Amino acid sequence: MIDERGCLVSTDVISFYVWLSAEGEPTNIDELRILSFPGWHQNRQSWRQQQQLESEPEYVLELRGSSGKIVHSTSLRFYETTPGSSRPGASSPTWQRQGTLERFVPNPPVYSSLAVRFRGREIAEFQRSPNVPSVAIIKPEGSEVYDYDEAVNVVWTTSDHDEDQLTATLYYSIDGGATYTRKPLNNNESIQASELSLSNQVRIRVYVSDGTRTAFAETQDFKITL
Repeated sequence: MIDERGCLVSTDVISFYVWLSAEGEPTNIDELRILSFPGWHQNRQSWRQQQQLESEPEYVLELRGSSGKIVHSTSLRFYETTPGSSRPGASSPTWQRQGTLERFVPNPPVYSSLAVRFRGREIAEFQRSPNVPSVAIIKPEGSEVYDYDEAVNVVWTTSDHDEDQLTATLYYSIDGGATYTRKPLNNNESIQASELSLSNQVRIRVYVSDGTRTAFAETQDFKITL
C-alpha cells in the first residue's frame, strides 16, 4: 500500500463474512480471511478513504498479542453483498442481510488473535494459526523467452505444518515487480502469453493463505516477444 506520503508499505487485508438480522443485528460472523502483502499499490485517495475512522463505528476490529493485550484497534466497514437471502442450513427460511466486514491494516503489528466488537460488545474472536504456510514456484523459473502466442505454464507447490486448507492467488507483473495485476488461475494451469503483455520484465507472484497467515513466492523476470 502507498501511504499518505506515497511510500510503499506492508499491509494486512482482513475480512470476515457476517449475517445480519432484519433489524441489522449481527447473528453470525465467520470465514476470517487475512491476506498479507509485502507492498500494496493503491492511490492516495483510496488510502485516505480506507484510513478514515468513524467517530462512533458500529464495528471495531481489535488485534491482540499473545498475552491478550490489544496491540491495534480500528473500525471495520460493512459491505452488503446479497440482501434478502436465507441462511444456509437453517431449519426454516430466515430472511437476513449478509455481507463482509473489511479493513486494510498498514504496517500491522505482531498479533496472535483478532476480535470483533459490535456497538461495544465482543461478538467474535479468532485465533491465528501457529505456522505460516510455504509456497514455491516450479515454473516458470525466470529468464525464459516465450512467444506471444505461446502458453506460459505456471506450476507451484505448497505446504503447511498446521495442515490447514490453503488457497492460492496469482498475480503477474510486466514492469519487473513495480506493479502487479491479479489473474484468476488454478494450480498447474497455463496462461496464454498474449493475456499478459509484450515485455522483457514479466514476473509471476503466487500468494498462499491458510485463512490467517500468508506466504508468497515470485519468479525472476522472463520475456514475452513476438
